[in-house]
Amino acid sequence: MQKQLNAVKEFHTTFNLSFKENPTANLDEKLHELRYNLMKEENEEYLKAVQNNDLTEIADALGDMLYILCGTIIEHGLLHYIEAVFDDIENNYASAEAAVEVATETIANMFASIDDEYMRERASDIKDIGK
Repeated sequence: MQKQLNAVKEFHTTFNLSFKENPTANLDEKLHELRYNLMKEENEEYLKAVQNNDLTEIADALGDMLYILCGTIIEHGLLHYIEAVFDDIENNYASAEAAVEVATETIANMFASIDDEYMRERASDIKDIGK
């Protein structure tokens, strides 16, 4: 999945679109709305394609969903963390919420062990994001 995430990050960089290097729940309201509407539109296109039994349009909608999801992941600064969330869901057959808790704790512990004091203090920020 890193290949796809990095490709979308490169797209964002090339076209001066925003993305975050560090995890954040808070994007500006317009960006939250944009991300939601992009995903909603593709879900509606997928539904229409399925109802029309149109495999080409199904594939198109799914590809667009993946691209938009990758963009949303990097907008929230989760580029380097989303695979841990996915792995926790897959390995533990847990809910996404439980996986986020485990991944948040893992990431917070990584930050807490960094030598740089400023970065070490970000461990509590990571825990706040996970709430």
